[in-house]
Parts: sequence; C-alpha cells; structure tokens
Amino acid sequence: MMFLLLFSSRYQASFVNEVKMSDMTMRPNATTGSKGKTYRFYTGAVNWPFGYGLSYSTFSTQWHNDQPRAASIPATTLLSTGVAVRVEVANTGQTVAQKIIQLYISTPDVLGTPQRSLVAIEKVELQPGASTTVALTTNMIPTTCAFCLYDDAGKASVPVGTKFVLDVGDGAAAAFGGISVTAT
Repeated sequence: MMFLLLFSSRYQASFVNEVKMSDMTMRPNATTGSKGKTYRFYTGAVNWPFGYGLSYSTFSTQWHNDQPRAASIPATTLLSTGVAVRVEVANTGQTVAQKIIQLYISTPDVLGTPQRSLVAIEKVELQPGASTTVALTTNMIPTTCAFCLYDDAGKASVPVGTKFVLDVGDGAAAAFGGISVTAT
C-alpha cells in the first residue's frame, strides 16, 4: 500500500504569514515577498514535497543501462514527439508494494521558468526482490508540450539551444542524475 501526496506540497504553517492570500501570482516575487506557489515555483521549505509517498517497502531506481545521459535533439522533434526514456525499478524490501515513477523536466539556465514540471508518471507493483523496466515519454499527456517555453503573450516555442534536464524523483529532488537534452 502506498500513500501519495501527489497534487500539492504541504506548506509549513508560516506560509500563511509570508504570502498575502490575495496574491495570486505563481512565481516568486521580491516586491510582494511571495516565495511562489506549487511545487513548480515555491522556493520555501515544505513539510512534504509534491509527489512524496510512503510505502511499506523500499525501492531502487536508475536509468536503464542503455539510456543515453545526454542528447541533442531537433526542436521540431521535441515539439512534436518528445522524448522516451526507460527507468529500472527494483523492490528492495520484503513486501509486495507499488511505486509511482515520476518524470520531471526543468530548464535550469532559463530565468523565470518552473523549477521543475511533472511530465509523466507510471505506477508499478512489484514482488519483493523483483524488478522491471518502466517506459516513460514526455508527450504522455495529449495536446501538451513538455519542452515548450512560453513568452509573455502565451506563445509556445522550443528555442534552439535551450538545455532541458529530465530526471526521476519527487517534486523536491531527483532520485539520481538527470538526462541533458539540448534543442538543436
């Protein structure tokens, strides 16, 4: 059995004193004192990160051994078909359990973009000592573009030269090193 707090970070009690409830901006704002909102923008401490889960078992995760750690991919491909990755998951505990594998994307070199965004999830159930390969794709949600950046007018594009990082983990941190994807 797994309990997953997937849809919201649990802010610390001080959050209500730090941010005016009338401030509806998502991004951090030094003028208003806002630290941002949701796992994508909030820069303060949280009690439980977005995607944090509890389990009666333990798991190990890593990129599949043939998964490249860096790639240069045409922007048109990132826009139309995205990227597929493979993750190895093993139940290292003593109990049959489920694990939700979460794939995130970030643009660490682009100011004003989300810290990270959830782009794919897959739930697996494993017997003790068992392992499996999970395939995830960044275009898992139809009509969305995981690699798109938006200008002030809301126009989406995948700018050539932009570096993206794909990682697996929870809303706060990667479980292991990410994959670097550069739009060409």
